[in-house]
Amino acid sequence: MRLPWLPLLFCACLVSCDKVKQAVADAKAKASSSGNGKSSSPQDKGSPGGAIDQALEAQIDRTEEGVRFRKDLPFPPLLTVREKERMESKGLRFTRQSALGKEASIKDGTEESVHVWKREGDRLTLTIERQAFIPTPLPAKDSKEAPVQPAAVESESNGLSATFKLTNGKWKTEGRSADFKRMVWLEQVEPVIGSMASHSGALPSGFWFGKPRFKEGSAISLTGDGLKLLFRDAQSGKLDLVFEGVEGIGGHPCGRFSVRGMCTQRNLLREDGKKTSCDYMIDSGKVWLSLLHPVVLRKEMDAAITMSGDDGGTSVRMQGAVKLISTVEWKPGS
Repeated sequence: MRLPWLPLLFCACLVSCDKVKQAVADAKAKASSSGNGKSSSPQDKGSPGGAIDQALEAQIDRTEEGVRFRKDLPFPPLLTVREKERMESKGLRFTRQSALGKEASIKDGTEESVHVWKREGDRLTLTIERQAFIPTPLPAKDSKEAPVQPAAVESESNGLSATFKLTNGKWKTEGRSADFKRMVWLEQVEPVIGSMASHSGALPSGFWFGKPRFKEGSAISLTGDGLKLLFRDAQSGKLDLVFEGVEGIGGHPCGRFSVRGMCTQRNLLREDGKKTSCDYMIDSGKVWLSLLHPVVLRKEMDAAITMSGDDGGTSVRMQGAVKLISTVEWKPGS
């Protein structure tokens, strides 16, 4: 979700709906024609869910009518969140346009980001642990010599960290920096720290289900502000969710939904201070929502995306099928 050649970011999508649908169809056709002919969607690999901690299970609001996603419990004032996002791609079409001309190529690999949040009451600390593009390893050749494998490309933002304090309803940086790069970064991210933290689970999600209870097969559509439950600051689209059951993520009780649909983000300011926009056509996916707090703990989606943006005066554009995986390690009291 932050590629070094874009520059380590998701970017704006300028493709028509029909083209996105065709990209999904192409990706599914490739998957079905390779290996044993089975789809490579997350669902085919088995659920990552597991057992639920007994003490936490006792807090589930469950009746014969189904479960309710609670938001009445006190949100932990002390909390550590480690958010890891991966975008896996194969055959992603990439175009770079500059004053020197146009360059086209194919990108295979994984964009990975790890962000760590610590909440201590009215203070939030964000650390960019890692942002990198990891190329797909080259296959072994018939010769005895192993091929030279491409190295991961690390972001210059790795290691950036800052603490923000809630003052008069706004998050303000504590301790301005004399380092120019860090100072610029702080000016960029400070206005949206609250939004970032809510999306990552360091603060409660701004949108959550209310009184409705969910049984297996219950369906709900997300539009408008509801889209922000899964895509931060999304502006348009429609996501169709179907409740599949209750299971644990790291022992935490969650409601699992299937998801598909479309979603658009525009000029989204990311953790490294870069702006990005993207349209997603989600062919299939699953999401795990906490049953105790307004927090999304895991997302897996197979999607077609087309992205474009600007990298220092160079126009860049990408299109293709990707797998999106987001996991949140949510540790209250630490």
